[in-house]
Amino acid sequence: MLDIIENGRWHLVAAGILIALSITALVVSAITSGLPLALDTDATDPQTVQATGIAALVTAITVPVLVWWLFRGAPNVLRWSASTIVVMAYNTLVPFGFYALMGMLAGWQADELFFVAILVVIGLSIQDVIPLLSRISENGSTHRGEPYRTVVNRSVLERFNATLATRLCAILILVALLFSGGLVILPLAATLLVGVICETYSSTFVTALLLTL
Repeated sequence: MLDIIENGRWHLVAAGILIALSITALVVSAITSGLPLALDTDATDPQTVQATGIAALVTAITVPVLVWWLFRGAPNVLRWSASTIVVMAYNTLVPFGFYALMGMLAGWQADELFFVAILVVIGLSIQDVIPLLSRISENGSTHRGEPYRTVVNRSVLERFNATLATRLCAILILVALLFSGGLVILPLAATLLVGVICETYSSTFVTALLLTL
């Protein structure tokens, strides 16, 4: 059986580099323009920004609690909840950093479509992580006596084909939108593309590594 955790430190290094680049882009944007993201005030209602922030905050609070409740009989369940928060934050930060970079390079301004993209990415993160945790819980009961690391690795591999197939379909559609959607759809499609790639990687590798550290 392929061991994806064996060289896990390199996956964490890659994730750390992406986080560092994203934070750098946000900081440089804040220094040069006064805001981490340039906001399109003409096309964005302040209430939309507030509602997005509230939705993200509520999700960050309720999902870990839900994970703890659903899998409260599993070992290391608090680590599962913490890993869920970390993965959601990671999958949110990278698109923010990407958009800040494009704001400096191409003049992109955050509008309502950007905040929709962020909420979609958060939703996809939850959609991938919770089924993985469920599979780990099932395998932990079925393969009693196996090392925890082996159970996690087995569960990730069992979910990998389904996750990859669904996300590749989404990626192909988003790539098509990049080339045919026009300038209005371009920032939305690009942000979603970055977010989908990021959350696919994190749900497969980063989550497993956080659970087995």
